Order: sequence, then structure tokens, then C-alpha cells
Amino acid sequence: MSKKWDWGKFVNSTKNRKPTGLLIEAVSLLESCDSKKGKALDLGCGAGVDARFLFQKGYDVVAVDSCKCCVEETSKDKEENIKIVHKDIIDFNIDSNVYQIIVAWNSLQFLNDKDFKKVLKNIQNSIIKDGVFVFSFLGTEDSWANKHPEMSFSSKEEIKEALNEMKIIKIVEEKQNKAGATGKVKFWHLIRGIAKKG
Repeated sequence: MSKKWDWGKFVNSTKNRKPTGLLIEAVSLLESCDSKKGKALDLGCGAGVDARFLFQKGYDVVAVDSCKCCVEETSKDKEENIKIVHKDIIDFNIDSNVYQIIVAWNSLQFLNDKDFKKVLKNIQNSIIKDGVFVFSFLGTEDSWANKHPEMSFSSKEEIKEALNEMKIIKIVEEKQNKAGATGKVKFWHLIRGIAKKG
């Protein structure tokens, strides 16, 4: 995966971004329920922006990424006690009934269809009651869908079906030509949302 994508450029262009809006919304939802801060997992943490946000909000954070430059960027601030795991998402053991919040923002689509479904199942098993999952996946109309058969692309209906153990709190779909994090313009079909474990 690292050979095909320019992760160094991605890290440099995203390390100063704001935390993901839906993640901020999900944390606010948990805070409104007076939930005690527990464990959080960032699958495919990239430059570590969301992992650091969760840590600053009081969560015990585990951040996973297969890319060395992502791991190095996430671990730069030694004052932040984030457990960083340098491993492919599919090889990371997601323990059952552990996490209050899991975020997978633009990361799981780099798995093949079989592994994508397996990880989604494991995520649902790992989230505790009333915990949340924040996600961003690529849809079937994305311009990469015909170019990268090794990746996973899903419709909104397929995502809802795959997350059948959770209640979808919010799901939004975006279709447009725009520049990505590294500046290249393409047609994006993004499906993003928040799901809650009942």
C-alpha cells in the first residue's frame, strides 16, 4: 500500500487540519449523555489529528497505521500519551467490547471487500454499549472504483447493511469533483456518518 500512495505528501498536507467534523459531533453526543471517558481507537490515524483531539478530550487513545511516516507524525508530541501501533489495520487485533469510540476516516477503503467487511464486523463487536463509530468510506461512483479493484467501494445501503448491529445516527453522501489532500482533482463519492451501539 505504501508504495502506491504518497503518504509523506498526505501527512504534510493534513497534519495541520482541524479534527474531523463528524468526530467532534460524535464526542459532543457522548458528552451530552454524561458518558465517562473511556477507550478510543483511530484506525488509519494518518497524521494523528483525530487521535490527538480524542486524547485532548480525555480518552485513552490507541492509534493504528501501517505507514511509517504517519506513525512518526502521530508520535511527535511526547506529552500526549497515545498508544501508537505500526501495523496494517487487517492485522490489528480489535478486542471485543472495549472501545467507547472508534474512528475510521478514509482508511478502510484501502482494504479489499472481504477484509473491509471483516473489520466492520470486528468494529461493531469492539464498541461498548452506547459507544459510537465515526466513518468515512468511498462510494461505488468514486472515480477510483474502476482503477483500484484491490480497494473497497460501497453504496449507502451496503454500509447500512454492514453496520446492522448499530443504529445509524447520521449518514451523509457527497459526490463532486474536487482536489484531495495531496492536491489532485478527482471525482469523489464519499459516504460518511456516525453509528451508535445500542
